[in-house]
Amino acid sequence: MSSQLEQQLAEKLARLRALQESAAVYQQIIDTNTAILEELARAREAVRELIELKKKGVKTLRALIRLGPGLFSVAELEIPEKLLVNVGANVIVAMPLESVLSTIAAQEEAVRRETARAQQLLVGVARMIDQLQREIARLQAALASRRQKTS
Repeated sequence: MSSQLEQQLAEKLARLRALQESAAVYQQIIDTNTAILEELARAREAVRELIELKKKGVKTLRALIRLGPGLFSVAELEIPEKLLVNVGANVIVAMPLESVLSTIAAQEEAVRRETARAQQLLVGVARMIDQLQREIARLQAALASRRQKTS
């Protein structure tokens, strides 16, 4: 009987490890999406600033240009009529500034939906982990009890 309990315990421990790995993956998706949303918000604000400057008749802007990790250069930037936007699969399209705002909003919404889905899945996995931990504790107690009786 105790070997059957040990087998059940081993199976539940393996399932627990798999669920914990799944939870870590969902958490990583949430963290990555949070960083993406922050980047999209910065992009949205930069485009809004360009639109406002354009409305005020400003033609050029001094800006920091990112050259690499931690490397920047100051450059004179002509305020464009259009920006180049990666619309997916590395397809680059020139879009008017106002259209870029719509594209960013759509991207933000898609990332928010994906994040919400990952959060729901994480909550479900957390519930399964809690239940499994209770079952493991019950099996461990039953095994300890049987071992004491046979000693």
